[in-house]
Amino acid sequence: MGQLGDKRGCPWADLAREVGRGDGFEAPVVGVNARVAPCRPGGPLGEDRGRSAIRVAQPAEAFFSICTAIDLAGNFPRSEMSSELSNASPLGLCPKCSAPLRAEVYFCPLCTERWRSPTAGLEPTPEPVWDAETRIRRRAGGAYEASLLYLVAIFVASIPSFLMDGRRGGDAGGVVFGSVCVAVASLWIVYRNSSLVRRSLGVEGLLSPWFLLSAGLLLPLLAVNHLYHSLLLKRTSVALDPAMDLLVDHHPWLAGIFVCVFPAVFEELGFRAYVYPLLQNALTPVWAAVISAALFASLHLSFWSWPYLFTFGLLLAFTLTKCRSVLPCMVLHFAHNLAVLFLLPRH
Repeated sequence: MGQLGDKRGCPWADLAREVGRGDGFEAPVVGVNARVAPCRPGGPLGEDRGRSAIRVAQPAEAFFSICTAIDLAGNFPRSEMSSELSNASPLGLCPKCSAPLRAEVYFCPLCTERWRSPTAGLEPTPEPVWDAETRIRRRAGGAYEASLLYLVAIFVASIPSFLMDGRRGGDAGGVVFGSVCVAVASLWIVYRNSSLVRRSLGVEGLLSPWFLLSAGLLLPLLAVNHLYHSLLLKRTSVALDPAMDLLVDHHPWLAGIFVCVFPAVFEELGFRAYVYPLLQNALTPVWAAVISAALFASLHLSFWSWPYLFTFGLLLAFTLTKCRSVLPCMVLHFAHNLAVLFLLPRH
Protein backbone atom coordinates (compact mmCIF):
# COMPACT_ATOMS: atom_id res chain seq x y z
CA MET A 1 0.00 0.00 0.00
CA GLY A 2 2.90 2.33 0.66
CA GLN A 3 4.27 1.90 -2.86
CA LEU A 4 0.90 2.57 -4.41
CA GLY A 5 0.67 5.74 -2.36
CA ASP A 6 4.00 6.94 -3.72
CA LYS A 7 2.98 6.40 -7.37
CA ARG A 8 -0.36 8.15 -7.19
CA GLY A 9 0.33 10.68 -4.51
CA CYS A 10 -1.56 10.88 -1.25
CA PRO A 11 -5.29 10.22 -1.86
CA TRP A 12 -6.20 11.28 1.66
CA ALA A 13 -5.04 14.88 1.26
CA ASP A 14 -6.81 15.21 -2.11
CA LEU A 15 -9.96 13.83 -0.55
CA ALA A 16 -9.75 16.28 2.33
CA ARG A 17 -9.31 19.24 -0.04
CA GLU A 18 -12.18 18.03 -2.21
CA VAL A 19 -14.57 17.79 0.71
CA GLY A 20 -13.37 21.11 2.07
CA ARG A 21 -11.97 19.92 5.35
CA GLY A 22 -8.34 20.48 6.14
CA ASP A 23 -8.34 18.40 9.27
CA GLY A 24 -9.60 15.07 7.97
CA PHE A 25 -12.61 13.19 6.67
CA GLU A 26 -15.19 11.02 8.36
CA ALA A 27 -15.32 7.67 6.51
CA PRO A 28 -18.93 6.72 5.74
CA VAL A 29 -18.70 3.14 7.01
CA VAL A 30 -21.76 1.56 8.60
CA GLY A 31 -21.14 0.72 12.25
CA VAL A 32 -17.52 1.97 12.19
CA ASN A 33 -16.35 5.08 14.03
CA ALA A 34 -13.29 5.86 11.92
CA ARG A 35 -11.60 9.16 11.05
CA VAL A 36 -9.08 9.54 8.23
CA ALA A 37 -6.39 12.08 9.05
CA PRO A 38 -4.49 14.02 6.34
CA CYS A 39 -1.20 12.43 5.29
CA ARG A 40 2.13 14.13 4.91
CA PRO A 41 2.63 15.47 1.33
CA GLY A 42 4.48 13.02 -0.87
CA GLY A 43 4.91 10.51 1.88
CA PRO A 44 3.75 6.94 1.64
CA LEU A 45 0.92 5.79 3.78
CA GLY A 46 2.12 4.92 7.28
CA GLU A 47 5.63 6.37 6.79
CA ASP A 48 5.51 8.29 10.04
CA ARG A 49 5.63 5.62 12.76
CA GLY A 50 4.92 8.13 15.51
CA ARG A 51 1.55 9.25 14.12
CA SER A 52 -1.25 6.96 13.02
CA ALA A 53 -2.92 7.74 9.71
CA ILE A 54 -6.14 6.08 10.86
CA ARG A 55 -7.57 6.61 14.33
CA VAL A 56 -9.98 3.73 14.95
CA ALA A 57 -10.69 1.16 17.64
CA GLN A 58 -10.02 -2.00 15.60
CA PRO A 59 -7.58 -2.62 12.73
CA ALA A 60 -10.16 -4.48 10.63
CA GLU A 61 -12.56 -1.51 10.65
CA ALA A 62 -9.65 0.77 9.75
CA PHE A 63 -8.96 -1.29 6.66
CA PHE A 64 -12.61 -1.03 5.57
CA SER A 65 -12.50 2.74 6.15
CA ILE A 66 -9.43 3.05 3.90
CA CYS A 67 -11.15 1.12 1.11
CA THR A 68 -14.24 3.34 1.29
CA ALA A 69 -12.25 6.58 1.34
CA ILE A 70 -10.15 5.51 -1.67
CA ASP A 71 -13.25 4.56 -3.60
CA LEU A 72 -14.90 7.92 -2.90
CA ALA A 73 -11.78 9.86 -3.88
CA GLY A 74 -11.59 8.08 -7.22
CA ASN A 75 -7.78 8.08 -7.13
CA PHE A 76 -7.37 4.35 -6.48
CA PRO A 77 -9.50 1.92 -8.52
CA ARG A 78 -10.84 -0.97 -6.46
CA SER A 79 -9.64 -3.53 -8.99
CA GLU A 80 -5.99 -2.79 -8.15
CA MET A 81 -6.63 -3.74 -4.51
CA SER A 82 -8.30 -7.09 -5.23
CA SER A 83 -5.14 -9.13 -4.74
CA GLU A 84 -4.32 -7.49 -1.41
CA LEU A 85 -7.95 -7.78 -0.23
CA SER A 86 -8.01 -11.46 -1.14
CA ASN A 87 -4.89 -12.01 0.94
CA ALA A 88 -6.55 -10.20 3.86
CA SER A 89 -9.57 -12.58 3.99
CA PRO A 90 -9.38 -16.31 3.24
CA LEU A 91 -13.17 -16.32 2.63
CA GLY A 92 -12.87 -14.08 -0.43
CA LEU A 93 -14.57 -10.82 -1.29
CA CYS A 94 -18.13 -9.60 -1.07
CA PRO A 95 -19.81 -9.93 -4.49
CA LYS A 96 -21.43 -6.52 -4.05
CA CYS A 97 -18.75 -4.24 -2.60
CA SER A 98 -15.59 -6.41 -2.82
CA ALA A 99 -14.88 -6.02 0.88
CA PRO A 100 -13.25 -8.96 2.69
CA LEU A 101 -15.72 -11.34 4.31
CA ARG A 102 -15.55 -12.48 7.92
CA ALA A 103 -16.36 -15.96 9.14
CA GLU A 104 -18.07 -14.90 12.39
CA VAL A 105 -20.91 -13.08 10.58
CA TYR A 106 -23.11 -14.19 7.70
CA PHE A 107 -23.19 -10.74 6.04
CA CYS A 108 -20.64 -8.32 4.67
CA PRO A 109 -19.42 -5.96 7.43
CA LEU A 110 -19.28 -3.08 4.93
CA CYS A 111 -22.51 -3.25 2.92
CA THR A 112 -24.43 -5.82 5.04
CA GLU A 113 -24.99 -8.04 1.99
CA ARG A 114 -25.77 -11.61 3.07
CA TRP A 115 -23.20 -14.04 1.68
CA ARG A 116 -24.24 -17.27 3.45
CA SER A 117 -27.14 -18.72 5.39
CA PRO A 118 -27.37 -17.55 9.02
CA THR A 119 -27.40 -21.16 10.21
CA ALA A 120 -24.71 -22.50 7.88
CA GLY A 121 -21.73 -23.93 9.71
CA LEU A 122 -23.46 -23.88 13.07
CA GLU A 123 -23.17 -27.19 14.90
CA PRO A 124 -26.03 -28.33 17.19
CA THR A 125 -25.46 -28.11 20.90
CA PRO A 126 -24.37 -31.54 22.13
CA GLU A 127 -26.86 -33.31 24.36
CA PRO A 128 -25.60 -33.58 27.96
CA VAL A 129 -24.98 -37.12 29.14
CA TRP A 130 -27.00 -37.82 32.30
CA ASP A 131 -28.05 -40.98 34.05
CA ALA A 132 -31.75 -41.88 34.29
CA GLU A 133 -32.19 -40.47 37.79
CA THR A 134 -30.63 -37.13 36.83
CA ARG A 135 -32.74 -36.88 33.66
CA ILE A 136 -35.92 -37.48 35.64
CA ARG A 137 -34.93 -34.93 38.27
CA ARG A 138 -34.06 -32.26 35.70
CA ARG A 139 -36.71 -32.85 33.03
CA ALA A 140 -39.53 -34.57 34.92
CA GLY A 141 -39.14 -33.34 38.47
CA GLY A 142 -42.90 -33.05 38.76
CA ALA A 143 -43.13 -36.86 38.91
CA TYR A 144 -41.32 -36.77 42.27
CA GLU A 145 -43.67 -34.07 43.53
CA ALA A 146 -46.76 -36.00 42.41
CA SER A 147 -45.52 -39.20 44.07
CA LEU A 148 -44.83 -37.34 47.30
CA LEU A 149 -48.27 -35.72 47.17
CA TYR A 150 -49.97 -39.11 46.76
CA LEU A 151 -47.97 -40.53 49.67
CA VAL A 152 -49.15 -37.66 51.85
CA ALA A 153 -52.74 -38.32 50.73
CA ILE A 154 -52.44 -42.01 51.63
CA PHE A 155 -50.96 -41.15 55.02
CA VAL A 156 -53.82 -38.75 55.75
CA ALA A 157 -56.34 -41.35 54.57
CA SER A 158 -54.96 -43.92 57.01
CA ILE A 159 -55.59 -41.71 60.05
CA PRO A 160 -59.33 -42.51 60.42
CA SER A 161 -58.60 -46.25 60.36
CA PHE A 162 -56.28 -45.87 63.34
CA LEU A 163 -58.75 -43.67 65.17
CA MET A 164 -61.66 -46.05 64.63
CA ASP A 165 -59.55 -48.92 65.99
CA GLY A 166 -61.55 -51.74 64.40
CA ARG A 167 -65.03 -50.34 64.97
CA ARG A 168 -67.82 -51.54 62.71
CA GLY A 169 -67.86 -49.50 59.52
CA GLY A 170 -64.56 -47.84 60.28
CA ASP A 171 -62.65 -49.75 57.62
CA ALA A 172 -65.32 -49.00 54.99
CA GLY A 173 -65.19 -45.34 55.95
CA GLY A 174 -61.43 -45.45 55.52
CA VAL A 175 -61.86 -46.66 51.93
CA VAL A 176 -64.19 -43.76 51.15
CA PHE A 177 -61.95 -41.22 52.86
CA GLY A 178 -58.91 -42.62 51.01
CA SER A 179 -60.62 -42.18 47.65
CA VAL A 180 -61.47 -38.59 48.55
CA CYS A 181 -57.87 -37.83 49.58
CA VAL A 182 -56.49 -39.27 46.34
CA ALA A 183 -59.06 -37.26 44.38
CA VAL A 184 -58.00 -34.05 46.14
CA ALA A 185 -54.34 -34.77 45.37
CA SER A 186 -55.17 -35.41 41.71
CA LEU A 187 -57.21 -32.20 41.47
CA TRP A 188 -54.27 -30.25 42.89
CA ILE A 189 -51.95 -31.79 40.29
CA VAL A 190 -54.40 -30.92 37.50
CA TYR A 191 -54.73 -27.36 38.81
CA ARG A 192 -50.96 -26.84 38.90
CA ASN A 193 -50.33 -28.50 35.51
CA SER A 194 -53.51 -27.86 33.55
CA SER A 195 -51.66 -27.13 30.29
CA LEU A 196 -50.07 -30.60 30.24
CA VAL A 197 -53.18 -32.46 31.38
CA ARG A 198 -55.40 -30.67 28.87
CA ARG A 199 -53.50 -32.27 25.98
CA SER A 200 -54.84 -35.72 26.94
CA LEU A 201 -58.54 -34.82 27.15
CA GLY A 202 -59.46 -35.27 23.49
CA VAL A 203 -62.70 -37.16 22.89
CA GLU A 204 -61.46 -38.53 19.56
CA GLY A 205 -59.62 -41.28 21.43
CA LEU A 206 -62.93 -42.97 22.22
CA LEU A 207 -63.43 -43.60 18.50
CA SER A 208 -59.97 -45.03 17.93
CA PRO A 209 -59.66 -48.70 16.95
CA TRP A 210 -56.88 -48.97 19.53
CA PHE A 211 -59.51 -48.39 22.21
CA LEU A 212 -61.38 -51.48 21.03
CA LEU A 213 -58.13 -53.45 21.11
CA SER A 214 -57.43 -52.32 24.68
CA ALA A 215 -60.96 -53.26 25.70
CA GLY A 216 -60.39 -56.69 24.18
CA LEU A 217 -57.16 -57.07 26.15
CA LEU A 218 -58.99 -56.15 29.35
CA LEU A 219 -61.10 -59.33 29.22
CA PRO A 220 -58.21 -61.82 29.51
CA LEU A 221 -56.61 -59.54 32.08
CA LEU A 222 -59.73 -59.86 34.28
CA ALA A 223 -59.55 -63.63 33.87
CA VAL A 224 -55.92 -63.53 35.00
CA ASN A 225 -56.98 -61.40 37.95
CA HIS A 226 -59.54 -63.98 39.05
CA LEU A 227 -57.17 -66.94 38.65
CA TYR A 228 -54.28 -65.16 40.33
CA HIS A 229 -56.20 -64.11 43.42
CA SER A 230 -58.00 -67.48 43.67
CA LEU A 231 -54.65 -69.24 43.69
CA LEU A 232 -53.32 -66.72 46.16
CA LEU A 233 -56.21 -67.32 48.56
CA LYS A 234 -55.66 -71.06 48.41
CA ARG A 235 -52.01 -70.61 49.33
CA THR A 236 -52.70 -68.07 52.09
CA SER A 237 -55.66 -67.99 54.43
CA VAL A 238 -55.58 -64.22 54.82
CA ALA A 239 -58.33 -62.02 53.34
CA LEU A 240 -56.92 -59.72 50.72
CA ASP A 241 -59.11 -56.67 51.33
CA PRO A 242 -61.73 -57.09 54.08
CA ALA A 243 -62.58 -53.38 54.10
CA MET A 244 -63.54 -53.51 50.44
CA ASP A 245 -65.70 -56.60 51.01
CA LEU A 246 -67.45 -54.85 53.89
CA LEU A 247 -68.13 -51.77 51.77
CA VAL A 248 -69.54 -53.81 48.88
CA ASP A 249 -71.79 -55.89 51.17
CA HIS A 250 -73.31 -53.04 53.17
CA HIS A 251 -72.95 -49.95 50.96
CA PRO A 252 -72.84 -50.99 47.30
CA TRP A 253 -73.73 -47.54 46.01
CA LEU A 254 -70.84 -46.01 47.95
CA ALA A 255 -68.58 -48.68 46.49
CA GLY A 256 -69.77 -47.79 42.99
CA ILE A 257 -68.94 -44.11 43.48
CA PHE A 258 -65.77 -44.17 45.53
CA VAL A 259 -64.24 -47.41 44.20
CA CYS A 260 -65.34 -47.34 40.55
CA VAL A 261 -65.92 -43.72 39.53
CA PHE A 262 -63.44 -41.78 41.68
CA PRO A 263 -60.36 -43.93 40.95
CA ALA A 264 -61.21 -44.16 37.25
CA VAL A 265 -61.34 -40.38 36.90
CA PHE A 266 -58.81 -38.98 39.35
CA GLU A 267 -56.14 -41.68 39.24
CA GLU A 268 -56.09 -41.49 35.46
CA LEU A 269 -55.77 -37.72 35.56
CA GLY A 270 -52.82 -37.99 37.92
CA PHE A 271 -50.92 -40.96 36.50
CA ARG A 272 -51.80 -41.22 32.82
CA ALA A 273 -52.52 -37.57 32.00
CA TYR A 274 -49.65 -36.09 34.01
CA VAL A 275 -46.99 -38.48 35.35
CA TYR A 276 -46.68 -40.67 32.26
CA PRO A 277 -46.36 -37.82 29.67
CA LEU A 278 -43.99 -35.99 32.02
CA LEU A 279 -41.69 -39.01 32.31
CA GLN A 280 -41.49 -39.20 28.53
CA ASN A 281 -39.53 -35.92 28.60
CA ALA A 282 -36.69 -37.77 30.35
CA LEU A 283 -37.10 -41.43 29.39
CA THR A 284 -38.17 -43.57 26.48
CA PRO A 285 -41.91 -44.31 26.22
CA VAL A 286 -41.32 -47.88 27.40
CA TRP A 287 -39.47 -46.90 30.56
CA ALA A 288 -41.93 -44.07 31.19
CA ALA A 289 -44.78 -46.61 31.03
CA VAL A 290 -42.92 -49.00 33.36
CA ILE A 291 -42.20 -46.36 36.01
CA SER A 292 -45.70 -44.84 35.89
CA ALA A 293 -47.24 -48.32 36.17
CA ALA A 294 -45.00 -49.11 39.14
CA LEU A 295 -46.06 -45.89 40.88
CA PHE A 296 -49.70 -46.67 40.10
CA ALA A 297 -49.44 -50.16 41.61
CA SER A 298 -47.58 -48.90 44.67
CA LEU A 299 -50.30 -46.33 45.36
CA HIS A 300 -52.77 -49.13 46.24
CA LEU A 301 -50.53 -50.42 49.08
CA SER A 302 -51.34 -54.04 48.26
CA PHE A 303 -48.32 -56.30 48.28
CA TRP A 304 -50.16 -59.35 46.93
CA SER A 305 -51.94 -57.46 44.14
CA TRP A 306 -48.90 -55.42 43.06
CA PRO A 307 -47.91 -57.64 40.05
CA TYR A 308 -51.43 -57.60 38.66
CA LEU A 309 -51.91 -53.87 39.22
CA PHE A 310 -48.56 -53.22 37.54
CA THR A 311 -49.73 -55.15 34.46
CA PHE A 312 -52.99 -53.21 34.45
CA GLY A 313 -51.03 -49.94 34.61
CA LEU A 314 -49.02 -51.00 31.56
CA LEU A 315 -52.26 -51.63 29.66
CA LEU A 316 -53.54 -48.17 30.56
CA ALA A 317 -50.25 -46.56 29.47
CA PHE A 318 -50.48 -48.45 26.17
CA THR A 319 -54.05 -47.19 25.70
CA LEU A 320 -53.02 -43.58 26.29
CA THR A 321 -50.09 -43.86 23.88
CA LYS A 322 -52.21 -45.26 21.05
CA CYS A 323 -55.44 -43.33 21.60
CA ARG A 324 -53.70 -40.04 22.58
CA SER A 325 -56.47 -39.42 25.10
CA VAL A 326 -57.01 -40.25 28.76
CA LEU A 327 -60.76 -40.74 28.34
CA PRO A 328 -60.42 -44.35 27.05
CA CYS A 329 -58.21 -45.06 30.07
CA MET A 330 -60.95 -43.77 32.37
CA VAL A 331 -63.52 -46.03 30.70
CA LEU A 332 -61.26 -49.08 30.98
CA HIS A 333 -60.41 -48.29 34.59
CA PHE A 334 -64.09 -47.93 35.50
CA ALA A 335 -65.03 -51.18 33.72
CA HIS A 336 -62.17 -52.99 35.44
CA ASN A 337 -63.12 -51.86 38.95
CA LEU A 338 -66.80 -52.54 38.31
CA ALA A 339 -66.07 -56.09 37.14
CA VAL A 340 -63.76 -56.79 40.08
CA LEU A 341 -66.33 -55.60 42.63
CA PHE A 342 -69.63 -56.86 41.28
CA LEU A 343 -69.19 -59.24 38.35
CA LEU A 344 -66.33 -61.53 39.29
CA PRO A 345 -66.92 -64.19 41.95
CA ARG A 346 -66.25 -62.96 45.46
CA HIS A 347 -63.28 -64.44 47.32
